[in-house]
Amino acid sequence: MMIELSIHRDYVPTWGAWEGLREVFQNALDEHDRGRPIKVKHKDDQLIVGNEGAELRAEHLLIGMSDKAGTGLRGRHGEGLDVGLLALVRAGFAVEIRTPTENWTPLIKRSEKYDADVLYIKTTKVKQRRGGTEFRISPVTEELYAQVKSRFLDLQALGPDDAVEDSYYGAVLLNPAHMGMIFVKGIYVQSDPEIVYGYNFLNVGLDRDRRIVSDFNLKWASSAILASAMAARPELLEDRIYRMVCDGRKEVENLHCFGGDTPKKAIARQFAAEHGDAVPVASIGDSQEMSSFGRKSVVANQELRKILENEMDTPQKVRDAARKMTTRTYAWDELSEEERFILERAAKTIDTAIAMFAQNIELCKAMGAMDLHRVDVKVLDIAQVVDFRENTYLGLYKDGKILISKAVLENYFGALRIVIHEIAHVVSNGADGSLGHASALQAIWVAVYFLKHREGVE
Repeated sequence: MMIELSIHRDYVPTWGAWEGLREVFQNALDEHDRGRPIKVKHKDDQLIVGNEGAELRAEHLLIGMSDKAGTGLRGRHGEGLDVGLLALVRAGFAVEIRTPTENWTPLIKRSEKYDADVLYIKTTKVKQRRGGTEFRISPVTEELYAQVKSRFLDLQALGPDDAVEDSYYGAVLLNPAHMGMIFVKGIYVQSDPEIVYGYNFLNVGLDRDRRIVSDFNLKWASSAILASAMAARPELLEDRIYRMVCDGRKEVENLHCFGGDTPKKAIARQFAAEHGDAVPVASIGDSQEMSSFGRKSVVANQELRKILENEMDTPQKVRDAARKMTTRTYAWDELSEEERFILERAAKTIDTAIAMFAQNIELCKAMGAMDLHRVDVKVLDIAQVVDFRENTYLGLYKDGKILISKAVLENYFGALRIVIHEIAHVVSNGADGSLGHASALQAIWVAVYFLKHREGVE
């Protein structure tokens, strides 16, 4: 019996021996993963690939027929085997497929129906049912078989330091033999001279010719694998991956997106060991600016800066810190009489208001000012009058002290507002914008207004 397939002999002309053998092995490995053990034998230039318990039927030759879609197996398009057989026959290989009930021989011959050369499958029944399916292909030389084995990870014995796996994205392949090689679900796809290691991806999109659809997929998945691998084997990979980031390798372009803090802290440790407390910057101009602040710097690529931005100083952090720097601290006698009066008046108002609430829990409850319960603070004990390097800064809470710009002592109400804002940091130990600071700020203003209306304090 002859099964005529509507596949022209020149379909996918770029497919040859490798692509044909790839499809045979791919199907056999998928069957193996389904519990039908694979067997491979190569002798006298004949390659035998089969699976115990597997059954290949005529319906599997239909284009689009696949029972693998959504299963996580390697094949899913439903035409790979047909095209693989076409490629093998077209390349001059003799192929015999032994199913449990038939022998199949693919061949190319003229179709009367289409008036063109197409792929046929010649089938003959066997008298006794077999226990599985096998492909017999020849001539497969030792060199060709060695190439096939090098392109299927399942046919290789990988040592513990040859691959580090991530359960979702795949594995980084560290053996020099795999350098630059890209595999998908254990099958070689392509090589890339721009990558340092090899990779076995589990979840990236491929086209019909088993090429990676998007370079972004490669960069994203390799970054995920490397972040996971660095956490699993820091002694093996921390220094290597740090060097890859510094060199701007494409496979770590998205490393900052994966692994939480673990890879970032590892890269930061490596950077600090090499450069001390230097600031990673984007340009020579930024480097010049950092030097003006007395800081060393290193020009770094974008990915390295993204990884380090939450682990060490950045140019913006240095700028912000410089703005908060003080250029002078004033003693009491260095203030004018009016400035001393304004500061003392603001301090007395705040101290009195807070003390009144701190001694009366019922009042705190009634006025919604529980932040002030048991607060013991005196403004002048922790206040310093300063000039800030950046004149837009009017106040700052730092190291248990409140720093007040001398410029705010020109006006009592302005000074009162700034001092209350900074004292709220002392009460709450919260940063600007935090719920704790906002709550303490509201409580202090409630106390001040209560004091004003109850006791006539202006």
